[in-house]
Amino acid sequence: MNSSPKSTASHAVQQLRRLQLVIALASISYTLLEAALPIYLKEINARGAETGLVISAGYLMSALSRPLIGQLLDKYGRRRFLLIAIAMIGVGMLVYAFATRVELLLAAGILRGFGLGTLLLVAYAMTADLAAEAGRGGSFGGTEQAQYRGGYLGLAIAVPALLLTGFNPQGELRITPQAWMIIFIFCALGCVAAFVLAYTRIHDTHIHLAIEGGVPLKGSISRQLYVLMAIVLITSASWSGMAPFLLQFIQDHISKNLLLLVLAYAPAALVWAILPARMGVIADRYGRKLPMIVGLLVSGIFSLFIPFLSGWVATAFLAGFATLEALCYSAATPAEQALVADLAGDKQRGLGFGLYTFALSAGRVLGPLAMGPLYDIDAVIPFIANGLTLGVGAILVLTLIRDPSRPKRGA
Repeated sequence: MNSSPKSTASHAVQQLRRLQLVIALASISYTLLEAALPIYLKEINARGAETGLVISAGYLMSALSRPLIGQLLDKYGRRRFLLIAIAMIGVGMLVYAFATRVELLLAAGILRGFGLGTLLLVAYAMTADLAAEAGRGGSFGGTEQAQYRGGYLGLAIAVPALLLTGFNPQGELRITPQAWMIIFIFCALGCVAAFVLAYTRIHDTHIHLAIEGGVPLKGSISRQLYVLMAIVLITSASWSGMAPFLLQFIQDHISKNLLLLVLAYAPAALVWAILPARMGVIADRYGRKLPMIVGLLVSGIFSLFIPFLSGWVATAFLAGFATLEALCYSAATPAEQALVADLAGDKQRGLGFGLYTFALSAGRVLGPLAMGPLYDIDAVIPFIANGLTLGVGAILVLTLIRDPSRPKRGA
């Protein structure tokens, strides 16, 4: 006996909420590790080359695995890979917790990179399976939001752990091995909770789609997805190449007051924790392209202005524009992911998101390699280059991408 459309929709919403909770619990280290790992590597006297190797290893594993994993998702379903991903992240967190040598940190980074890359890929594919086509933007926004909420939970754990182990907010930024161990044991416990919830309450959405869809599955990946991949690779490399130098440039040329900079970026961080699910609805109402174009343009303008800021006005500008950029990207990111779901078709969503996330990760690896030499020539160049590149990206989206979510005229 077939389920009614109403009960099927209710089940899908329930599964989406559970999936987002699983993502949040497994992503407690999401924001924390990026900030803490370079500091801890310095604490254990790692050399510059070792620091670069440890940090890049996770990104490389995340990028290289995704096209293959995407194909396996389409062949064998989503759930088993969700469980494998959470388990790998959890083991990685335990290795991090007890790592006092570079070799162990490298092993932990490889485990966590492969696991997190697989987790996000599975999350995007399952969200596309569960979300009705008309509501994909809001659903992808909720999935994106879950990652940041998990990251903020990690920060809430890290602050008391640091204070309890002798951290001095007025002194040099340090992380003791004791604080490091406490933080990542809690991250591992979050993964245990995520695994239990996923094992007991999450169903395989790929099988659900094939059995209960009631209509023939749509065909293979659209060629437009490969065009989108190229645009994502270029814009991701550009922004990711500029980002590592942003804080350094601000401290060298605008303000060395770390607390003031944290306060300037706090509203933007709050936007990412609260609004993506709500802002994602814009893509459902007005199409996928508009939020993407606006997000790229606003971020590009922000980048162009940064080198010319100075004095007390700079901090106010950073706070205002960073918040505006976060607002735009909290709509643009779910729109981009919904567009991938539209272009991938029903049969190859796993591969589609594997290719998309591969382009995203490859950009994050290549960007700093390209922008680093430019920063050595002149600190202003990466910001100008990024602003111009994102502007070109917006033009490419406008002219080369067809939005399948928008009805054709005369239809």
